[in-house]
Amino acid sequence: MTPLAAEMKNAHVAKYGEWDYADYMTTPCIWTLMAALQQVEDTDVQVVADAMHEGISGVFVPDGTLTMITRPDMNPLPYCVDAVMDNSLKQIKNKQPVLLVHFGADQSLLYERRAYPPLPPGATPTIVPPL
Repeated sequence: MTPLAAEMKNAHVAKYGEWDYADYMTTPCIWTLMAALQQVEDTDVQVVADAMHEGISGVFVPDGTLTMITRPDMNPLPYCVDAVMDNSLKQIKNKQPVLLVHFGADQSLLYERRAYPPLPPGATPTIVPPL
């Protein structure tokens, strides 16, 4: 458990009395947004969005560090629209996590590119572009 994850767990226990939340993977988005706000020192939506599209790396998240990446399978433009981070895969035994494997953001990126290769020339992304 990283220091940030331990801090989050301790805060949860202090407020609710026990740790009953199985996962904290919903938080990387807010940590990335906060890093972008600190980087640009501005709250203008377009300024923050531009900074995030350029990419932010080294963001501390509960599992370690996060780096924003492009997703050439979703968007042919070189915008950062996703992220990779340290990953710890665990199995729960007797209500306790047992670490199966841990890998860093670099290995996560290799898995990401393997699972979602770039689109062939002229192909259309399967996601709906924003209006």
